[in-house]
Amino acid sequence: AIDRALRVLKQFANTLEDFPPSNVKVAATYTFRRAKNIHAFLTQASNVFPFHIDVIPGQEEARLIYQGVAHYIHNEENRLIIDIGGGSTELIIGKHFKHKLLTSRNMGCVSYTKQFFSDGAITAKRFNRAETKAEQEIEVIYANYIREGWQNVIGTSGTIKSILAMISATNPQQPNITYDDLLALKQQFISAKHIDNLAIAGLTPERQQSICGGLAILIAIFTEFAIKELTYSDFSLREGCLLYTSDAADDS
Repeated sequence: AIDRALRVLKQFANTLEDFPPSNVKVAATYTFRRAKNIHAFLTQASNVFPFHIDVIPGQEEARLIYQGVAHYIHNEENRLIIDIGGGSTELIIGKHFKHKLLTSRNMGCVSYTKQFFSDGAITAKRFNRAETKAEQEIEVIYANYIREGWQNVIGTSGTIKSILAMISATNPQQPNITYDDLLALKQQFISAKHIDNLAIAGLTPERQQSICGGLAILIAIFTEFAIKELTYSDFSLREGCLLYTSDAADDS
């Protein structure tokens, strides 16, 4: 994994060689936060990649995600932002450009797929176990989030984008994700019986191997918070980082 990462960083270095360091922001998230050998890896990375790699805390990742959404999508009321990544899920409540609650939970599409669907078999029992585990992660924040409340729910990034693509492939008139959509998709997954059999329109090969965990997490969030519908946003962490970098450049 280290060798693969170093090869990719070397390619990035070639792409960015004409960029001044002040114009480049590199943010590393959950995997780097959790890696026990992160300092040794960053030392190796510095030999092939001349830009600083900022290993951002979960709270900072959530803040940047919210800013990425807030600067492109405008609501007059509280909104709940959901971002399911490979190893963590960020949930943020905010209004306009100000976040009110931030959290990063240790549950992601890759980690949950490895934990609950490790051999590729898909069953209702495995989905239920994954959903229960995700609900337990959410229980810690449940009271504060319900107390704050929201009127709009927005989902971002690859997992939710893939889920919406599968839903839209069978129902092009459906622009959002509903709870019933998620349950119907879950039944499709269970009927397939194995991850390798998930030949569903809208699901790309690179997402196929981790989508089960992501779907279980999203169902758990909908269940716990009694969400009826979610709108997808293409804007997220990337845009938040771009805004952060441009602000820092302006300050300098």
